[in-house]
Parts: sequence; structure tokens; C-alpha cells
Amino acid sequence: MDFCKDFNAKTANMRDDVPVPVVITPTPDKKFTYVIKSSPASYFIKKAAGISKGSTKTGHEKVGSISLKHLYEIALIKQKDTPLASVEAVVKSLMGTCQSMGINVVARPGDEAKA
Repeated sequence: MDFCKDFNAKTANMRDDVPVPVVITPTPDKKFTYVIKSSPASYFIKKAAGISKGSTKTGHEKVGSISLKHLYEIALIKQKDTPLASVEAVVKSLMGTCQSMGINVVARPGDEAKA
């Protein structure tokens, strides 16, 4: 019961439809510790690109596009999970995720039609 109350209190500011990974570690004294992580990068990328799923033919099919500004905003969120990584490193990692999902990365939001 304590877990539910504590977890609900810590996640009260989060939207109900957002997936939230949690790492729960039980301790020998029948208590627990847990860490709430940020949502998966693919979730944020799909939301920003306005798609429901990535490409089924990676490298052959583009299903959407996302701007560098969106990637930067996602990187700021994801950096909390890897505090030693720079924002630039997280953006590069996200660019790889976009490529594997079949999503173009464009310089500006208006460039989607040209991609």
C-alpha cells in the first residue's frame, strides 16, 4: 500500500497516457526503492512526428519527419536518465533512433515537405 501512495504522489504531475519506465529494487527488509525514468525516446519521437508507429522497412521507407528543435527538446528530457552524457551526444543518439524508425530529421519545422 505504501508503494502505491508514494508512486502516485511522485507521478501525479504526469499525464495518464504517457508510458513511464520504473526500476523497482526490493530490499531484504521487505521494503523497496524505485527510480522513475523518462519515457522511451521512441514515444517522444512518434509524438513529435505525429505518427503512431515507425517504419516497418527501415532504410527503405520514411514515415515522417522531425526537426532538430524537437530532437533538442527530447534530448533535454532524456539527458536526465544519462546525466554524464552531453546534450549533443543525446541528440546524436536520438538521430540514430529516428533513422531506425524511418523518420527524417530536418533543420527547421517548415522543411518537412522538402525532405
